[in-house]
Amino acid sequence: IRWLPSWSVRWVPWFGRRAIDGWRSEVLSTLAGGMRAGQSEREILNVTAQASRPKWIRRRCKAAVKSIDQGVSLAKSLRAARLVTRREQNWIACSALNGNLPDTTQNLAGDILRRRRHRWRMRMAWFVPLGTVLVGLFVLVHAAFVIRSLAVLCEVAVV
Repeated sequence: IRWLPSWSVRWVPWFGRRAIDGWRSEVLSTLAGGMRAGQSEREILNVTAQASRPKWIRRRCKAAVKSIDQGVSLAKSLRAARLVTRREQNWIACSALNGNLPDTTQNLAGDILRRRRHRWRMRMAWFVPLGTVLVGLFVLVHAAFVIRSLAVLCEVAVV
């Protein structure tokens, strides 16, 4: 997924959204750690854009840096770069006013990972029984084919 074009990652069934959520969480965690260390948001996003391997992160971080350079707030620039959702943008904007930005970004990163794990568990909750039923059907069809073949052989042997 890491080498796919940025526009196509979201369309990979099951794993595209999971990868994007992981990357978003990684960027938000990096932001939280950098802000706790006293670095500016622009500097953190710039370093993240240069150091990260996935193309998706590099593009989004560069877009956020460009937006910050134009004087847009961090919350709006992260939203414009599609690193956060509208609800998460509101959380970041409110926490920036309250002075809790590092804690909020760290909590958002954890929330994204928690939702990602929950979504995976929900998929597995229906996939495992479905797989069991499909394997059972395969065994049933295979057994019916074997029994039918043996019945035909018995008829030929009797005649």
